[in-house]
Amino acid sequence: MAQDDRTRDNHPDSKTTGDNDAEGQYVALLRDSLVPTLVTALLCVGISLPAGSRAVAGAAFGAALVVVFFSIGLLVMRRTARLNPDAVMGVVMLTYVLKVAALTVVLVAFKGAPWLSPRHFALGALACTFVWLGFEMRAFTRLRVLITDPPPGPRGVEGP
Repeated sequence: MAQDDRTRDNHPDSKTTGDNDAEGQYVALLRDSLVPTLVTALLCVGISLPAGSRAVAGAAFGAALVVVFFSIGLLVMRRTARLNPDAVMGVVMLTYVLKVAALTVVLVAFKGAPWLSPRHFALGALACTFVWLGFEMRAFTRLRVLITDPPPGPRGVEGP
């Protein structure tokens, strides 16, 4: 089986259109996930309004935590996308483990917070998580991601 020894950085288009396309893909993923999640966060806060300030704080805190954690995940993927796929997988897995550990610390630290409603925290966090993941999957399926280099066209010029 033939193996391609070129790294992604040595690809002829990586310094021109390749980086802009990759940046645009991550911007599209972030935008298409963030906007519906922020709308969901506002809905959760609105639903929590009649229950009082503890409920509003819980819903807002849960939603904020989701937005920050998932945004960090996309940022790490964007920063490491040009690396070897094995290195990307390692970095993404390390990021995941660190986010789970940070979430555990946050949950333990705010377990008995008098200003926070645990039920509304869960409402905000779960609703925003489901919305973020759903819209991120939707955005990803709409991207045109090349998994191989385009075939060469006439006279060695790459195809469209």
